[in-house]
Amino acid sequence: MSMARGGFVAGAFAALLSLVASSRALAEGSRIVVIHPAEEKDILREAAERLRAELVAGGYEVEMVDAENGADPTKTLEDPRLAAAAALTIVPTGDGAAIDVFVADRATEKTLVRKVAVDAHSVPDPAKVLAVRAVELLHASLMEAGAPDGPSKAPAVAEPPSDPPPPPVSSENPPARAPQRAHPKAADIDAFSESPQEVPADEPVSNSGSSKSSGVTLGVAFASLMQMDGHAPALGPAFSGRIALAPHWSVRADVLAPMVTWAREGAYGDMSLLQALAFGGGGYAFVDHGRVIPSVLAEIGFEVAHTAGHPIDAVPGESKTFGLFAAVVGAQLEIEMTRHAEMFADARLVMLPPGAALYMVNEEVGKVGPISFVPTLGFAFSP
Repeated sequence: MSMARGGFVAGAFAALLSLVASSRALAEGSRIVVIHPAEEKDILREAAERLRAELVAGGYEVEMVDAENGADPTKTLEDPRLAAAAALTIVPTGDGAAIDVFVADRATEKTLVRKVAVDAHSVPDPAKVLAVRAVELLHASLMEAGAPDGPSKAPAVAEPPSDPPPPPVSSENPPARAPQRAHPKAADIDAFSESPQEVPADEPVSNSGSSKSSGVTLGVAFASLMQMDGHAPALGPAFSGRIALAPHWSVRADVLAPMVTWAREGAYGDMSLLQALAFGGGGYAFVDHGRVIPSVLAEIGFEVAHTAGHPIDAVPGESKTFGLFAAVVGAQLEIEMTRHAEMFADARLVMLPPGAALYMVNEEVGKVGPISFVPTLGFAFSP
């Protein structure tokens, strides 16, 4: 009985040691250290946030390290306390940023080094493109180095050996001592570094979410058209489309229709007014990236108005449709909600020279133009 109990205790202790070793291997294969600069450059800060989000979404355990603390990627991989499978270093470049990927090759005792870079002026969202490309390069490097590509689902259970145990070794012929592992030196770092390459704006980016590299944004909003004649504003939907051409610059088109308001009342009856506006032009954003982006707008277009008279008895009524040229200036504020959705608010001055007066019989009951104020509030989505 005592021998059986001793065997059970020994087996449980061996299983516990195996579980600890498997957990350490799991952590070593899934922990990634990101070394990021502390400077407040927009693309560097956003690249660090995007990279961390992509790694966490891929199932990795992420350790963020400030570059000001003198973190060295090769020493980071050697640090047994971190047990990191790879280290990613974010570095600034002349017009953008780059990420150096360091992966420890446990079989050859070397470190694989690769680089991916992006120019801030070549793509609409360089921080996102850079983070996605770095994670793709990390996957490829981990597979090449023989490290697990992401965390394992469960530790593998070792099968009992089928071969008989080796014969006992006599004291006259002691076993050869295994060579001690040498730490990788700087000269042992594998020269697999890729030259920095710019990512074309029309090249698709594959990741877990959708891509905004096309630069196309579609919006829908609620608009209010306020005339300067003191009457109630016209209300209705607004639709917009925007295409990013270059950093800060975009072209856009806007349609506000139908805009419905309350009838203008006069001594001889009342008159209904239905309006539709269409503009096209450009926009300039004051910052390239960020959670909040202010911009200014300049557009030209036209307004079409339809009036219908509803006179009292014995007074003839009439309907009329007319168009006016429109010049538009305004400002917009965008607030990012997710990677593919944002909320925006804008305000425009719509100039309709020379304007038009609305008459019911011989009485003026309102005006269209020459200046209208149009605020909108809505949401925009990028495919």
